[in-house]
Amino acid sequence: MFASKRSTSLRPFVVLFAFALLLLVPVMTAVAQIDPVRTSPTQAPTATMGALQANPTQPPEPDPIDDIQANPTNTPTPRPPDGPDDVVANPTDAPRGPDDVVANPTREPETVIDDFQANPTKAPEPVIDDLQANPTESGTLTVRKWVCPAFYDPLAGSPLDDCAESLDGITFELDNHDPGQPDLLAVTGDVIDGAAFFEPEPGTYSLAEQIPDGYEQPFLWDCTGLNNAAAMGPLSTINFYRIVIGPGQDIGCDWMNVVDNDNHIVRVHAYACPEGVNPSDSYWTTSTECVDPMEGVAFSLTTDGGMGDGLTDAGGRFLWTDVDLGDSGEIQIVESIPAGYGEPEVWCVSSPVFAGDAQDYEFFQVQAVDGLVTASPAQHEPYRFSCFFFNDGEGGVGAIDDVLVANPTEAPETVIDDLQANPTVVPGIDDIVANPGAGTVRVMKRDCPLGVVEDAVLSEYLVICTESHNGVEFTLDHAGGSEAAVTAAGEAVWTGVTLGAFAIQETLPPGYGDPIVFCGFTESPGGGVQHPSLKPSAGGLVTGALVQFGSEYACSWMNVPSDPDNVIDDLQANPTGTANDPDHASEDRNPSNVAGAFRSR
Repeated sequence: MFASKRSTSLRPFVVLFAFALLLLVPVMTAVAQIDPVRTSPTQAPTATMGALQANPTQPPEPDPIDDIQANPTNTPTPRPPDGPDDVVANPTDAPRGPDDVVANPTREPETVIDDFQANPTKAPEPVIDDLQANPTESGTLTVRKWVCPAFYDPLAGSPLDDCAESLDGITFELDNHDPGQPDLLAVTGDVIDGAAFFEPEPGTYSLAEQIPDGYEQPFLWDCTGLNNAAAMGPLSTINFYRIVIGPGQDIGCDWMNVVDNDNHIVRVHAYACPEGVNPSDSYWTTSTECVDPMEGVAFSLTTDGGMGDGLTDAGGRFLWTDVDLGDSGEIQIVESIPAGYGEPEVWCVSSPVFAGDAQDYEFFQVQAVDGLVTASPAQHEPYRFSCFFFNDGEGGVGAIDDVLVANPTEAPETVIDDLQANPTVVPGIDDIVANPGAGTVRVMKRDCPLGVVEDAVLSEYLVICTESHNGVEFTLDHAGGSEAAVTAAGEAVWTGVTLGAFAIQETLPPGYGDPIVFCGFTESPGGGVQHPSLKPSAGGLVTGALVQFGSEYACSWMNVPSDPDNVIDDLQANPTGTANDPDHASEDRNPSNVAGAFRSR
């Protein structure tokens, strides 16, 4: 019998294969648990975990589940935030506070202070003030309008107390210095009772009013909210003020008008003359010899309209305002002649209250009888009528020993040099010895800002035009020759000038028009000007005359720019500066009263 091939035993191989399969089963199971996607990349897993886990090749649908945690490498679909939890869903949004950073554990600042630390790639919200944040923000300007009584003097009173009546219906103009920007108008009472209200853009402006009928030139007392805060005196005594308004700045100004009055002002001056002074046929001669003011001299004034009386002050002055001349227009002034003095020599003059009025500056002599003089002031305009009483001493105050104290320019018996005679003047040569008939001519040169009116009084110009004007050439022609000078420290001075007529010629600086010039004699060289008057000055030419040796003729000389390119734009650079002419800074208007029909001081 033959043996069968099936009889060969395979059992050992089967057993070995089965054993190998048993060893592979745990390995395959572990692989399937570690990476199910690789095991079946096209089949969705049985467990729902999120769009990106299910199919990383498709963009996720919006889902409340944390997409970033599911797939931190993909940019999620942006959507508007709904609440504080949105930063968790989308941590690339700027956090809103310290708690937001906690909601996003991928940022781990040591200390969360503000948004800039929480998100250094985003600028923080502005925390600076509005002026820096918005440089174009409008400001406000409130101009309060007040009325002052007739003849009111702001330098002598308290305008915020004395001028308590407000006024509506007055138009103010706020002109923008930027030609590309509009000018503004406002009327008092439209928004605020008694005030004009503006809301201007930041910039530089000029403020003025349309002066109503029945009122004089206004004055601006103060402006709060400016860098210079409130002033101790008027910021402006003309209808013009330059003001700079910053972003969001609130400024309030007090603007005053003085009631116009067609009545007159009458003023008296009392001066002592040294013993032996002879009567003169010239006011200018007498005024240079009799320079010592007399305080406490009694005067009375009588007109058809009433009477008044008073005593002179330390400057030898007394003033009546609101004087009614009556039908005749004649006045009587009586001086109670002080003990030790004889009959006064009296000179009078009519001068306009305002520089725009007709001018009459001719002094005329009035004969006094026992101190009484009678005169008729000009009546066609509001005038200031002034009379100067020069009292001849009889051994009293005006004794000869007092001459050098009263007037140090008088030549002493033994001639000393000019520096000793007048230490306030820089000496050159000894002018009195070199030329016993010599005098001095002085020009005090100031630069005015653009827009200054040309009909103000000297005291107003001295407040507004505070800038010295140097480098301006002048020529003085007199009997002794022709001399040129250039202003330095605001002055041009000629000494040793021959007595007689002279002419001052200014070489007008480019961009400037004809000057505004007030001239008069000083009480002593370098001193204050007595009774300055407005002079014709066409083409920069002014004429005058020296009539007394040792006398000084001084001119306040102002030029106003006519070319805007020349403007320093510094109006009111020193609005509280004191005028150099205190005798005329406050002489015209005063609200005080005395017994009688006239206001006086």
